[in-house]
Amino acid sequence: MSENKENTWFYMCDENFIKTYTSKKKLPETHKKIITRLNPDYPDDIELFKILFPNCKMLKRERDGDVERVKQYEWDLMNYDNTGMGDSYNYISFIVTSNEDSLFQIVKSNFNNIWFRKSNPQSYTLKINPENKERGIWRNEQLENIDSGGQPEYPVAIVSFGRYNDYGRTHKLLTTLKIKHYLFVEPCEYKNYKMWYDKRYCELLKGEEDYHLQDMGSTPMRNYILKYFKNNDEERVWLLDDNIKCYKRLYRGAKNVINSFDIFTTIEKYVMRYDNVGIASHNFAPFITEGGIRNILCKNGKCYSSMLIPLNTDIWFNHKHQEDNFISIEYVSKGYTNLCFNHIMYEKNTSGEDGGGNTKFIYKKDEKDIGRQERYNYSFETAKRLIEVGDIKLKEDMDLSNFCFHKPLKHEYYHLEFNYQALENFDKNDIVRNNNDTYYLTKLYLDTD
Repeated sequence: MSENKENTWFYMCDENFIKTYTSKKKLPETHKKIITRLNPDYPDDIELFKILFPNCKMLKRERDGDVERVKQYEWDLMNYDNTGMGDSYNYISFIVTSNEDSLFQIVKSNFNNIWFRKSNPQSYTLKINPENKERGIWRNEQLENIDSGGQPEYPVAIVSFGRYNDYGRTHKLLTTLKIKHYLFVEPCEYKNYKMWYDKRYCELLKGEEDYHLQDMGSTPMRNYILKYFKNNDEERVWLLDDNIKCYKRLYRGAKNVINSFDIFTTIEKYVMRYDNVGIASHNFAPFITEGGIRNILCKNGKCYSSMLIPLNTDIWFNHKHQEDNFISIEYVSKGYTNLCFNHIMYEKNTSGEDGGGNTKFIYKKDEKDIGRQERYNYSFETAKRLIEVGDIKLKEDMDLSNFCFHKPLKHEYYHLEFNYQALENFDKNDIVRNNNDTYYLTKLYLDTD
């Protein structure tokens, strides 16, 4: 729900400020915005809030229909429903104040169950009587048995460099889940990995050369992996970063760890039903907040870190930086439909935070953010060049300034954001149902022990 005149009110603000206030303008540092959500299951507390703040305004947020596009996208492989949780049925109130401490003190003194966090320097999120989310680990008894035949249909490959240690999390995770996979490493590190890796469900494979000497990041090894499985007549391959800590399932407004082959098989079976699918991927867990509505999947956007890549195209990784972004953009530009799924997400540390990988050669973490600035400049200039030569096609009324822009993050000032909606094919590319019937409904249980 967006801010409007019916749900915005002011606490301890002077009249001049109130008269000139507009939600479209940035707040001055002297003022803060508190986005408040009140649970409709506690009507007495809502009435108390109105008594404590007589000038308050709030609107009830309700949604009808296929708000998460489960029916529209014919999703039936795993239960997915967040519509009854979180902010979908809350009373929403936007409070603008010059004294948030005073307001918070009143709330704390009168309500027993509150939750709040600082969303950014100018705003807070406040929840009164937030819903209780059930916590545990999602499991599938049938698929936890390696002999049950529930292994992923396509090969699962990890591209790894310098992480024959605690940072090599993806290999450890897949081993714990008893998922068969391949670990691709450079010749110079093969002996180190051979002494470290667990061979029970993993095959260790050596690349043709020490690709890091090309100063192109993980791109050369990624292409080697694609060619390796293409030569083995595979249709697709899972290509994973090597520092994924876990996967999480989003259901009923909560993100809980999932330990099951369904992490991969649900996406595989969905993709098999449709033609014109480019890259498919899991979304990044920190980007998905709990307690809200999320489409089951997003089309024609970025796919990254945990990707199911087709091998029947002429599209390869080509760039030193933002290689996931640029290959995703190329797939959309060439008419394919990318799919990014929200029912299961991956969890890992932000790029450049862990030791090994591209930390030293690409992010140059020890050089005062020099690596990230180089990455930003490279990505901007590359996008500009690709637009000029026609490899990236934008909508008629769009240009470079609409497609990529500087978007600083808390942990990363030099961050370039790509606006996929500016791509010419963003609204055109779609998936087409074929005759491949792969229906089954995954039966998971939440282990709360």
